[in-house]
Amino acid sequence: MSRLAFHTASVLVLPLLASIVFFLHFLALCPHPASAAASNDSNADQRALLCLKYQLHDPSGALASWRNDSLAYCQWHGVTCGGKRHASRVVGLDLESENIIGNIFPCVSDLSFLARIHMPNNQLNGHISHEIGRLTRLQYLNLSMNSLSGEIPQTISSCSRLQTIDLYSNSLQGEIPPSLAQCSYLESIILSNNNLQGSIPPQLGLLPNLSALFLPSNDLTGNIPEFLGTSRYLKWVNLQNNSLSGRIPPSLFNSTTLSYIDLSQNVLSGRIPPFSQASSSPLRHLSLTENELSGEIPHSLGNLPSLSVLLLAHYSEEEKES
Repeated sequence: MSRLAFHTASVLVLPLLASIVFFLHFLALCPHPASAAASNDSNADQRALLCLKYQLHDPSGALASWRNDSLAYCQWHGVTCGGKRHASRVVGLDLESENIIGNIFPCVSDLSFLARIHMPNNQLNGHISHEIGRLTRLQYLNLSMNSLSGEIPQTISSCSRLQTIDLYSNSLQGEIPPSLAQCSYLESIILSNNNLQGSIPPQLGLLPNLSALFLPSNDLTGNIPEFLGTSRYLKWVNLQNNSLSGRIPPSLFNSTTLSYIDLSQNVLSGRIPPFSQASSSPLRHLSLTENELSGEIPHSLGNLPSLSVLLLAHYSEEEKES
């Protein structure tokens, strides 16, 4: 090779080698993508908690330990983190009766590993944001005895692991979202003392694990879904103080699992269905007061072995004889 050719090759190769060496050195200084992602996820949980604190009013100082200069957020009051696999991820918020004021959404929706929200008896307000659907690991939701308003969002169906939803005693409006029936693990639905309207979604009766349905003191209308009586694990049904109409579904009184039924203070009509499986019924409490029921009281009521409370007030003599 001539000196000219060798010199030309050196001019081209040496800068390329220098660039490669610089790039390799840069990679060595950068964190591994997986570790960077894990760190960012943990930081995201801390940021979400601080976001939650800053948008709430905390006159009792319940969130005093939630400080920006503290990295040990898993030790903050009311915060629970996961086990070995997700030790730095927030999985639970337990802040009952802490006099906390404000709206927990959308900040709480950034806690992507959250499985439990227990914040009853505070002064939480605002709407339940559609962003609750981002909490795909949520199993337990208790925001009862607060001042929440607006509707229960349809996106609640994305919380597919939900087992308990308790929104008792708020100011929620709109209809019970039928999409709630897509949460197939649901065991308890407690929506009492709100301003909910519309009918009871019949799909709720098809939930395979449902054991408690509490919907009293709302503005619900329409019929009681026939499917409720076919639920395999349903034990408690309370639909008191609504405007439900039509007849009592016979399947509800043929259930071999129900121990508590309260249908009082509605506008139900027709006859009280007989208990065709009275001897095997575990029913202990039955209240049908203040309806428009008529006809004879079925003799099978006397054959219920566990019945201890039977309330039929405002069931007039004239109606009995009709």
